Amino acid sequence: YNGGTTHVSINNCGNEGDIYGTNYVGGIAGNMSAGIIDKCKNFGNISGNYGGGILGGGATNISESFNIGEISGDCVGGIKGCAYGTLDSDIDNCFNSGYINGKVSGGIIGGFSAKTTEKTNLKHCYNIGNILSLNPIIGENNNERFNITACYYLNDNGIVDVITKSTGLSSKEMKDISKFN
Repeated sequence: YNGGTTHVSINNCGNEGDIYGTNYVGGIAGNMSAGIIDKCKNFGNISGNYGGGILGGGATNISESFNIGEISGDCVGGIKGCAYGTLDSDIDNCFNSGYINGKVSGGIIGGFSAKTTEKTNLKHCYNIGNILSLNPIIGENNNERFNITACYYLNDNGIVDVITKSTGLSSKEMKDISKFN
């Protein structure tokens, strides 16, 4: 679904096609607030500003979902492109393994709108995909509107996550369950 909506629940949904758009482009939903996305997956390539493997933009709870496709545009993320709005949201137990290619790009969230009052809680997420901007979890943070709990990223090349201070693990450590909290 790629329209703007509120108070919707999307469960057990998947996308395998490539999606191209202008703004708020997502593998599962383009623009959605006050909703729930659970157990969804994206395998397709997503191209557009504020693009995400699961959600293009908004304040929506996302859980147990993943992206494998390439995401490209301005302000793009493996799970959510742009966080904005007045409602707090959670991203829980999600991962990205796709290539994220954008001016502002992150493995889980591309960035936050400068006008947002939303607080995003990231819990138990990880990124193993390559990120053009080298920000493995959140691409840009205008206002420190996030909490991070037990989030990890593949760190075989010495990247330091200066935005979220999440934990970098080697390929070998990523395969060891004891390394995760």
